[in-house]
Amino acid sequence: MKNKHICMLLVTVLILVIPTQIIALSPTITKNETDGTVYKVSANYSNTYINGTFFELYMEVEAVTFGTLEGVIEAFYDIEVDISLSGDTYFRSGNTTLTDINIEGGSSSSTVLFNLSDITDDNFQLTTHIHFKGNNTQGDDPSYGFIWVLGFVKVKEASAAIIAPILAVLSIAYIANKKRKK
Repeated sequence: MKNKHICMLLVTVLILVIPTQIIALSPTITKNETDGTVYKVSANYSNTYINGTFFELYMEVEAVTFGTLEGVIEAFYDIEVDISLSGDTYFRSGNTTLTDINIEGGSSSSTVLFNLSDITDDNFQLTTHIHFKGNNTQGDDPSYGFIWVLGFVKVKEASAAIIAPILAVLSIAYIANKKRKK
């Protein structure tokens, strides 16, 4: 292949790949409780939602250290994550229950899918409420939890993201075919 054909192929691949890439955010927060319990919560989601597809949110809770200052915590149970997506005119909520965590360093995770095809807002705010209990062998089971505002997600129309690369490929193919005929 000639160098110009390789360059055209490379440009075509770049034109196809770059517009379809969406940045995924993976924020993590570590919480230290007064009883010595330390846990980490991670989320993974895309900062751009393409209308007509599923919005996916991955949540994970990890038991870093079970507390021993106010009894002995041996496990986390009833781990629930409530999720809300809210915009100017749009609101959707959901929840997921994670499996119990019985060992330090253990984790539990879940992925939640939302069909937002009826969303009319330009963006929406993603908020989670994580709450669970610790299994205390020497007294009452403590409750842990917090509200975590993950941020805003932009909403894009699917047509622009799909049509632009297709038109670019067709244009390059037309030019290459025209030059080949000469």
